[in-house]
Amino acid sequence: MAAKSQFKNLSGFNKEKDKSSGIFGQTIISDINDDEEKYLFERIDIEDIICDEKTEYDDDLYESVKQSGIVSPIWLSFDYIDAEKAGRKYKKKTGKYHIIDGNKRVAAANKILSMEDNSRLRKLQALILPIDTTEAEIEEIKKTVRAKENQNRSTVDLISIVNSSKGAQITYGYKYENADIPFDLIYERDNKYPATEAEIEALADSIYKYGLFQDIMVLPEVNQETMQVTYRLEAGHKRRKAIKLLLDRAKAGQLEKGKTIIANYSKIPAKILPLGATNEQIEAVYNESNIHSRKMTTDSFFAHLSYFSSYVIDENTKDEYEKYLIPKIPTSRKEYLTFIENVSINALIPRVQGELKKLGFADWKNRKMTQYLNIYYFGCDKLKDMCIELTQHPDKRQPITLGDMAWIATTFKDWDKRGQQEDVIEKALQDKTYIPSIKDKTVSKTRTVRYTSQQVAKKILKDSQSLENVAFAEIIDSVSAKEDYDKILKSIVNMKNSIKKIEKRFKELSEEQNK
Repeated sequence: MAAKSQFKNLSGFNKEKDKSSGIFGQTIISDINDDEEKYLFERIDIEDIICDEKTEYDDDLYESVKQSGIVSPIWLSFDYIDAEKAGRKYKKKTGKYHIIDGNKRVAAANKILSMEDNSRLRKLQALILPIDTTEAEIEEIKKTVRAKENQNRSTVDLISIVNSSKGAQITYGYKYENADIPFDLIYERDNKYPATEAEIEALADSIYKYGLFQDIMVLPEVNQETMQVTYRLEAGHKRRKAIKLLLDRAKAGQLEKGKTIIANYSKIPAKILPLGATNEQIEAVYNESNIHSRKMTTDSFFAHLSYFSSYVIDENTKDEYEKYLIPKIPTSRKEYLTFIENVSINALIPRVQGELKKLGFADWKNRKMTQYLNIYYFGCDKLKDMCIELTQHPDKRQPITLGDMAWIATTFKDWDKRGQQEDVIEKALQDKTYIPSIKDKTVSKTRTVRYTSQQVAKKILKDSQSLENVAFAEIIDSVSAKEDYDKILKSIVNMKNSIKKIEKRFKELSEEQNK
């Protein structure tokens, strides 16, 4: 893959929007010429990095790498051989890399891996210089990066320094390192967005029941004398407080799943900011995480729903559908018929919204929630996968919109019609006019019917009497076919829904009259 396309995939670069420095991981440090190969930023297998076996390192560095991994990216250059093709000479990559900066850290990591398996050290974050970088330029970059005054500078700052001295532009987009950080190594910065005890209690309860779905964000700090790494918390203060509350209660024997809590949260999943990141960058991340509601991806939302369906809210209720926060997805025809008879999607919305607010997700409004719940309960696996893909790549133009997905799920939600969903999806992917065309065919064309309240009363009294006669009548034969049985049940459900709608409308009319 060309560096140009890799750059776009890794950084989400927008040439018109992101020409200046900003929050690392989201914006880019300098402009880029699309016609030139500028850089690669990747996780590189340590076995592909050429390391001098004689490289010496001290015990403090060894222990630091063993405990905390390599917290800032190493600098690499491509290993290559001179080659010729069709009369053109070029540098052919061998798949290996030379170290520009980070020799001692890589050597320590190799030693650790020779004695124990450490997944965090298998692939290392690396900034790889363009293959056309000259030897003289590489030596100049080595001096800049290794200079004592630059030891604690962020990679972002180093890039700026290198660019100004080298006279060329190396473009850089940071990818956060993910790691499980020991709880005791994380300390809090001064927090200007304090949380109430009630908020912490609610969040602790949510983490206890459903788990932690959002990583905290930390900034590593290295003591240059001892090489001890600690982590300053930059985003996730409420989550850390909630986890501390759970750990304290677990250690005191107050939690049923106390051992599990201690095992799961003695280390906290975290995203690590670049070592030595500027105050401006840190403040941007900190404020962004606290001022704006966190976004939840569709796969996380579906995972939450799965948790919610096992959450008992009333042990004493007789109704199974009221016992749990939300019902499970029907997995059989019988479960489906029971589901549509007893469950209203609209009734589930406030329950789910309330639980999500406890977690800090406040962006799930009624319309959006209705669409996703319909897809969750009635959509086929392929439809759900497409829905997840939509949120994972929001900038990518999708052939089927979220509204179309919800329409497919609800239009073909009947148990016997589920198999049609994949067929509709396949045809829609091939022809963008397909869904609008079948919408026109499936939308009801019935004309608007108007009744006076007296006419409605007469019809209801008449139909009520007829149904009462059926209810008390003796049925002299059995239902011969399963299809007939399903049709009767479905008709009963439809009648119930119609009666509920009529009841609701007459209550509204009555309330308006009494105002």
